[in-house]
Amino acid sequence: MVGFSKDIFIQSLVEDKYLCQLCEKVLCDPIQTYCGHRYCETCFEDLLRNNDNVLCSSCKAEGIMDTILSVQQMYHDKAIQRELNIQHVRCLNKGCDWTGSFEDYRVNHILTCEYEMIQCVNRNGCNVSIQRGNLSSHLEKDCPMRIVKCEYCTVEVPFTNIETHLLECPKIPEKCKLCGEFVPREMIEQHTDTKTGDCVRKMIACQFQNVGCHDMVEKSKMAEHNTRSMGEHLLMMLQFIISLMAMVRSTRNKIDEVENVRTRINEHENQIKQLEKNEETLHHKMTEMVSAAQNENRNGIITGENKHLADKHEQSTRALNNSMTVVNKKLATCEGVVAVLNNQDMVGFSKDIFIQSLVEDKFLCQLCEKVLCDPIQTYCGHRYCKTCFEDLLRYNESVYCNACKAEGIDDTVLTSQQIYPDRAIVRELNSQDVQCVNVGCNWTGNFRDYHLNHIPTCEYEMIQCVNRNGCNVSIQRGHLSSHLEKDCPMRIVKCEYCTVEVSFTNIEIHLLECPKTPEKCKFCGEFLPREMMEQHTDTKTGDCVRKLIACQFQDVGCHDMVEKSKTAEHNTRSMGEHLLMILQFIISLMAMVRSMRDKIDEVENVRTRINEHENQIKQLEKNEKTLHHKMTEMVSAAQNEKRNGIITGENKDLVEKYEQSTRALDNSMTVANKKLATCEGVVAVLNNQVEKTDETVTLLSLQQKKYTEMIEALERKVKAQDRIIALKDVAIAEQDLRIQSLEMASYDGVLVWKITDFARKRQDAISGRTTSIYSPCFYSSRHGYKMCARIYINGDGMGKGNHVSLFFVIMKGESDALLRWPFRQKVTMMWLDQNNRNHVIDAFRPDPTSSSFQRPKHDMNIASGCPLFMPLSDLDSPLHHYVKDDTAFIKIFIGGS
Repeated sequence: MVGFSKDIFIQSLVEDKYLCQLCEKVLCDPIQTYCGHRYCETCFEDLLRNNDNVLCSSCKAEGIMDTILSVQQMYHDKAIQRELNIQHVRCLNKGCDWTGSFEDYRVNHILTCEYEMIQCVNRNGCNVSIQRGNLSSHLEKDCPMRIVKCEYCTVEVPFTNIETHLLECPKIPEKCKLCGEFVPREMIEQHTDTKTGDCVRKMIACQFQNVGCHDMVEKSKMAEHNTRSMGEHLLMMLQFIISLMAMVRSTRNKIDEVENVRTRINEHENQIKQLEKNEETLHHKMTEMVSAAQNENRNGIITGENKHLADKHEQSTRALNNSMTVVNKKLATCEGVVAVLNNQDMVGFSKDIFIQSLVEDKFLCQLCEKVLCDPIQTYCGHRYCKTCFEDLLRYNESVYCNACKAEGIDDTVLTSQQIYPDRAIVRELNSQDVQCVNVGCNWTGNFRDYHLNHIPTCEYEMIQCVNRNGCNVSIQRGHLSSHLEKDCPMRIVKCEYCTVEVSFTNIEIHLLECPKTPEKCKFCGEFLPREMMEQHTDTKTGDCVRKLIACQFQDVGCHDMVEKSKTAEHNTRSMGEHLLMILQFIISLMAMVRSMRDKIDEVENVRTRINEHENQIKQLEKNEKTLHHKMTEMVSAAQNEKRNGIITGENKDLVEKYEQSTRALDNSMTVANKKLATCEGVVAVLNNQVEKTDETVTLLSLQQKKYTEMIEALERKVKAQDRIIALKDVAIAEQDLRIQSLEMASYDGVLVWKITDFARKRQDAISGRTTSIYSPCFYSSRHGYKMCARIYINGDGMGKGNHVSLFFVIMKGESDALLRWPFRQKVTMMWLDQNNRNHVIDAFRPDPTSSSFQRPKHDMNIASGCPLFMPLSDLDSPLHHYVKDDTAFIKIFIGGS
């Protein structure tokens, strides 16, 4: 911001001492050079921005030609600022009648004047100038770059781009060309899909397509088509059954394929047995190797391989110890920082504790200006509270004494080695009569009793709640016990259902997870403990009167879950679907019949062969009986002839013939018996093979199911472990980020940001992989504003591709409730030249109406700063070293730091 117009002064004549020597306007943030001339701070910085050696133009006008201006030889002129602040001025904005002091005009009115013409704060490209009072209405209604939400997908886009977005929005309703229903654009393809779509007018294949009906019917008219074409469908089913029977008659030789499969299964079983045998062999060898290694370790013998393993183990142990050392160092650093943050020692006492109204200066601390607490005296004779003196020297080993400065002595340096406890002043203090300043307390006595006894026990003193779980409430000591019992949000309470002890603030969260909390059954409305709800609603063993059970047609494909009392209603309503499922089941059943028919045919062939063999055996038995009868008759005749001593030649031939026939008959019987035994064996073998095949198939199915369940269980365990590892990684990353933030945070309003590996980060920005980088956070004070910087190395917005863009970001801090909003402090941003010649500097004062400087509602506000901070060409300039050794430095400070 440059100087103010001369016309703001109500008096017509403005003295030259109030004017900037450069812009010739009323001074804004006046500075005075060593030659005695005054400039606006911004004008002076602009004057020296691109040139380190500038001659003072006012000195030139006075004839002095060797006065060189520099940043080191100037200071802020507070005296002229105080004179300016009491001047009576007016507002120059058209329509504004405000008058008042210059200080009120500069600090308050100029930032809030409703009639001032300002540029629209929308950073998306709106350059309209408008009065501040009309800005909110402009942003809500008229700004062409205002952000609006798409009414269909809630994506936020600029108002000028909303029509383009609607042409591409996947959520916008689009009319279905078949049914006329409006469906989101992204779902129109799914809606009209011929298989899975829900469009009621889409053309789908007839449900009797598998039996020969090739009609394409609208989905909503499928029932009408089935009713109209019932006769045709029945004929098609009849023809389909006839063709099935023909297929059964024409295919008879499937048993060979079954036998081939059985053979392959046997081969696989043999391979599995061989693999199991090999596994046992390897396991046995491994056991022997482990035993040998253990024996070698006991005997002090280490082979080459074991030595390598031992060395690798020692290296892993050393690496683990090094990692633990680094982690312990970081933890110690964090504990030190936390200890510093939590160190809230007692400072001096209020002057009001003395009953006498006049308090002597010797009893007061030179730093906090309160009554001394643990007084110490420096070698120069001044007294400080011990805590105040330690805080004074916390960040500097030596500090100049302010009291000596006030007395005109500028060389008194304070050090911790040249102090001593001032016991004499302690004795004087202890004899003073004092009173308690806590509201409601009437105690009086000497200072010693007050310091040692009364302060630690005063019932009216405001103290912090002693609950260490996070309660930071300040309360009178006398009410502490009641607060801990009834009001403390972090007090420990018992869950009324499971008696687990949790803090009061977490009791609601616990009740959402407590297994004993009563929960309403979503079916019957009964209240049961949460841990019993799953058992109560179980489809098989649950006792819920309105539980869901499987449909009675589950075996044919209906997977609906129905209330037990509504099963009949479901069967009536879904009769058509059930009939279709039965049809599909019959089709699959016919396929099973085809596969079994082959086996039945083979059995019939075997039975036919057995019957033929049985008929042959019966015929042989019949022939045997006939021959046996004839032979009996012939033997009787031969015996009679032998008794009579007469054996004719004919009878002798008959005897020989009989013996030959008998032998032939015996041979035939033997062959027949063998064939019968063979047939019976074949039948037994076929029956055993069929039974074994069924058992093998059943066993393989069970094993496959078991292995599938084992694989699924292992996959679930792996996924669970992956989730746990991912959570641990996130937690470790958060701890590392927190440690890094604690190590790098500053609390004096100054950030010196070191950007390493600059070339790679610049290349990432150019390629679009990582367009911006955030700096570590820093604070305006210990409990002040939390801030950070954001840099676009390849530029952003207007500066993309030609400038470096640097922005300032307000972050959400823990002490925001104690701070003044909006943020109003001046922000100065510098890219440091590592040759200390020509730093790039830019500064601005926050716009109080901008959301970027309001109290943050999220982690951080929208960034605000300079999109054209520095040309990219300057980074590679040989005249400067903005990047040196692949490292850049950026400095940001607020206010007058």
